[in-house]
Amino acid sequence: MKYVYEQFVEDVTDFSSQYGSTGSISYVAHNMCGESTLYPSYGDFSGSYSMQSYGKGWKNSPSSAPSVPDPHPLFNSSVDFIDLFYETKVHPIRVHIYEIYNPGSVVRIWGCLKGSEWILLWSGAPSLQLAQARIFSPPITQHKKFINMLRIEFDQSIHEYHCEFEAVLLVGSTDAFTVESLSPKIISNSLLEYGINIKEMSFSEEEILSGIKFLLSDELQNLESYCISEYDSNSTADEETEQKALVEEDKHSIKPVVKQSTKKVELHGGYFSMLPVSNI
Repeated sequence: MKYVYEQFVEDVTDFSSQYGSTGSISYVAHNMCGESTLYPSYGDFSGSYSMQSYGKGWKNSPSSAPSVPDPHPLFNSSVDFIDLFYETKVHPIRVHIYEIYNPGSVVRIWGCLKGSEWILLWSGAPSLQLAQARIFSPPITQHKKFINMLRIEFDQSIHEYHCEFEAVLLVGSTDAFTVESLSPKIISNSLLEYGINIKEMSFSEEEILSGIKFLLSDELQNLESYCISEYDSNSTADEETEQKALVEEDKHSIKPVVKQSTKKVELHGGYFSMLPVSNI
């Protein structure tokens, strides 16, 4: 039996706005269906989904609807939403949102079994991110209920241009378990389906179970951020050390030290530019 199931969007059932017009294939909500084809490319792609508004100017428009006063707001405000349908019902484990242009506008993720009440999986504030594509995968609340729909809410009011999305991958369990309820037996049986026998490995069932729970935990994202920052700092330190070594070596050598470049040389004349120059 398959315990963890990954699936992309089967259909878009509702949305508040789209930049593309009805009948078009550019910037429309239906582009959220299917697997990712643009990521990790970053930029303005017509094959993505984009909403009509961005920034704060839309609130000053005469056609803008007045906001409803709420002295005790439960959530951050949202501007738009999109409802996504999936073929197989699962217990949600992770939601991966492919943001390919101006990321950071997702503020809420809901889930439900089609026709039933929505349950909140995650809520947060909008943010300005680096100008690069990313897979946004916030830690979601574990629920025992099956879902086959997601509602993604957006607040793009802090962005200076359109935000674009390509796909949403839902990772879930086809059986009623949470991350905490995973057992060595479940993991062992699941791995056997892929031809992996734990008894032939140097790791125990408990060690593998602990590793899988870690991969599904919030600590992994913190570790990834730490590793990236450590790598960047170490890389900078290594480059400075290497440059100092080259300078010292140059002082004690008759021949100048030349660091080989890794850049690819462009041959504007093709391979003909490599031929010797004729004196005729």
